[in-house]
Amino acid sequence: NFSGDFNKSIYDLRAKSHVLVNEFSADHVSYLTNKRADIDLNVKVNNDSSTYLINKGDLKIEGMAFAVQGSYRNGEAPYIDLNFIGKSIILESLISVFPIDILASINEYKAKGEVGFNASLLGKVSSKDNPVFKADFNMKSGSMKETYTATTLSSISLNGRFININEEGVQELELDKFQATLGDETIVGSLKITNFNQPIIEGSVDGKIELKKMADFASLNSFNLDGNADLALSYKIRFNNQGNDYDLDVLKGSIKLLDMIAVLPEHEVSIEQTNGQLSFVKNALKSNLIKGKVNGSDFEMQITFEN
Repeated sequence: NFSGDFNKSIYDLRAKSHVLVNEFSADHVSYLTNKRADIDLNVKVNNDSSTYLINKGDLKIEGMAFAVQGSYRNGEAPYIDLNFIGKSIILESLISVFPIDILASINEYKAKGEVGFNASLLGKVSSKDNPVFKADFNMKSGSMKETYTATTLSSISLNGRFININEEGVQELELDKFQATLGDETIVGSLKITNFNQPIIEGSVDGKIELKKMADFASLNSFNLDGNADLALSYKIRFNNQGNDYDLDVLKGSIKLLDMIAVLPEHEVSIEQTNGQLSFVKNALKSNLIKGKVNGSDFEMQITFEN
């Protein structure tokens, strides 16, 4: 639905539309597939300079609402300059449009929380040039609930950013500060994913974790865990093109086991009262003296794995 005085060289245009986006992709990454969108724009059209100035605009994509302002210049060198401000963006809606296959498992959780969102789209538009899309987002008091066990990761707070073309020319998603509570314990960490076609994932995690809560939240059904662990880890993982194999470039830090219990029913193995510390240094795994019980019998061991 378009309205305006089209006979003038400069006029105000009102544009309203309800569309189905079959696919929106860039650099072989699909950002929107079969998503419904509603557009309501007030545009100042200047045919003399082939410019379109958006004074006020509203965009909705799958329940996510954005205020839009900016401009577009047509002609021999098309150029776009748009700003987006999120309106009460719900975490679950934002997760649903993530274009990263390796994060698909997040959709198995019930997510709650409101995300602050500001973004820009800036640059040349042509068959050779893609404009740069940058987004900053944050959240406080979010949650994610595993649907089968109802175990909840609560009090989620994070600050993050996304860019479709970083200095290396690939996509980058970064959470530079992440904090959440699982059970009675709080963990903090960071995460960065670059190149969605061949992802490189790096980050860190620190804090105490209840092992039973972790197993329930991660849907680890083949064995039972209990006890606690202190984590202080950093990592870097590099996936292949197909996403079905990876190299562990970096793993360093430590895991301290506190009265750990691990029961493997299929193998009739029960490990109890286990205490010790695992350390990761230069792709090697080493431990101090680990003590515990296996099927009721005491054991002690010290581990060293090189490479």
